[in-house]
Amino acid sequence: MRITITILFLLLHAITYGQKIRFTDTVNSWKIKLSAGQPAFSNYQLRYYDGTVTQKGFDYTNIKNLGLCREDTLLNKVYIIKPGDTVEKLLYDYNLQVGDTLVYHFFSLPHNAAGVVAKKDSILIAGNYYKKWELNNLAPYIYTTTILEGIGVLVWGTFEQGKETVCFKRDEIMIPVDYYITSFSCALDVNNINTNNKAVTISPNPANQYSNINFPYTIQAGTLTITDILGRKLVSKSIFNQTAIPIGELPAAGVYFYTITDNNNNQSFTGKFIYE
Repeated sequence: MRITITILFLLLHAITYGQKIRFTDTVNSWKIKLSAGQPAFSNYQLRYYDGTVTQKGFDYTNIKNLGLCREDTLLNKVYIIKPGDTVEKLLYDYNLQVGDTLVYHFFSLPHNAAGVVAKKDSILIAGNYYKKWELNNLAPYIYTTTILEGIGVLVWGTFEQGKETVCFKRDEIMIPVDYYITSFSCALDVNNINTNNKAVTISPNPANQYSNINFPYTIQAGTLTITDILGRKLVSKSIFNQTAIPIGELPAAGVYFYTITDNNNNQSFTGKFIYE
């Protein structure tokens, strides 16, 4: 029975996300690792949809902690207006071929501000193929940056000054990307950014409408989201200065997924539970 449920979940997951991922989709969210050279000094940043802005006749998706982004699906390019800037610049070009150059807008001296495509490949994700590029930035400092169509930078180089995507989600459901983004890396980054080692707990468990989701610390401002195995959002509750929040009544018994977002600390907790 458990195997059957698992297979059904995977099939439904693939069907739900059959539509190709676009970088500016409002349901996208990223966890970005900011490395200071050693794992002990790494910290994390969330990126997510933060509204739509119209400038100079174009609609831009405001991606928190990145900038205003516009995707031209006819030209297969993504443009950005960085925070503090007013000029639109090319962020990603999905037409790149080996030998082409992409200008980096997130870099610091003495690194060069451009990378050359050394390799072009593709990855199959939920029934769709996505282009993947490996770029080497120019001498004197040689680094490799891996970029994936629809998601962006996977492995850091000078493109974004040492940033790496460790978790990517659509509508709060993780999208695995080969060996770059896995359930382990998504879980790992959540554990690392928590302020202590305590975990989220649910009581009573198995859960019912009277069960509470208990936080590892007091969340001043945040959100609880609960989705079903189809990825449909069933519950969205605001959190204000709380250490726990009730699950409430759900449509039927089964497996559900929760996401707790701490807005003040840019942290989140995810997990699943059985509702009876």
